Amino acid sequence: MMRIKKRVFVLVFLSGLSVFPLVAQAKISENIKEKWKQLTPEQRKEYRQRLKKWKSLDKEHKAAVRDRFKEYKKLPLEKQKEIRNNWRKIKKLSKKKRRAIRQKYKKWQQLPFSEKQHIKKYRRRFKNLSPKQKNRIKQKREKWRRLPIKTRQNLRKQYRTNMKKRNLRLRGGASSQRPRRRK
Repeated sequence: MMRIKKRVFVLVFLSGLSVFPLVAQAKISENIKEKWKQLTPEQRKEYRQRLKKWKSLDKEHKAAVRDRFKEYKKLPLEKQKEIRNNWRKIKKLSKKKRRAIRQKYKKWQQLPFSEKQHIKKYRRRFKNLSPKQKNRIKQKREKWRRLPIKTRQNLRKQYRTNMKKRNLRLRGGASSQRPRRRK
């Protein structure tokens, strides 16, 4: 082993460092060939498809992917594991469900910050409920979703007007007076 290192050093030194990249590249390509042989035919096919897809991307898209990967690598290992598990789950879904998830995500990105915070707060509260309470809420939500759209709209209007009336009664104000907002 020592002889090989000496020979490589002498070669590199005599050649003015021009051989070093070739030696390094040879070692890397040997490692890659060994790893490639260990893959199953399905894995090889998948990697070829991914490489083809990668080569078809434009420079901006590649840069964005690299940036996201760098950010991913900065995350704690637990978070990385969570992300990988989520991607595995998504990959198992049908194309229709994946499309629906993408659309929901786009809607989420377009929401204002305050609304996102409100939704996150609601989800945190929901997460802390007992399974029985969660089940009750889920049943009500499913019942609500089964209602026709017009019925839902009418019920929302009715709820808002009832809440306005209730707020006015609690404050003892006239019907022309608007309820005050809390700061």
